[in-house]
Amino acid sequence: MLGRKKRAWQDACSDFHRFHSEIDTFLEDVSVATVSQDKQIRQFVFDFLSVDPIYFRSGYEKERLLKLIKPLDLTDAEKEVLRPTIQRRIRSGALREFRRFCQLIPKIQTSEFVAEL
Repeated sequence: MLGRKKRAWQDACSDFHRFHSEIDTFLEDVSVATVSQDKQIRQFVFDFLSVDPIYFRSGYEKERLLKLIKPLDLTDAEKEVLRPTIQRRIRSGALREFRRFCQLIPKIQTSEFVAEL
């Protein structure tokens, strides 16, 4: 009996580690070069950050993306995407990538945004 349960657990773990989603494909394409040169990838990055998904290893991915966009000249629209995401994260609690979000505050701050914080 215990052997079957252990095997089922091992099979579930193997399935989990083999899983590859379409999002992973997009994330693999994101680099300093692509995010600064490819409009579609740049839009994906900001869409991903605005949705702020929470799933296995998403914090690591968001940390990486935030590190990539930090040196960029952000558009007003991109700054507007980040502000509510940061505010939401402050209200709901800090996760792994919280520090990276906070490091962007000087780049995106407005007097209204600072007042809300």
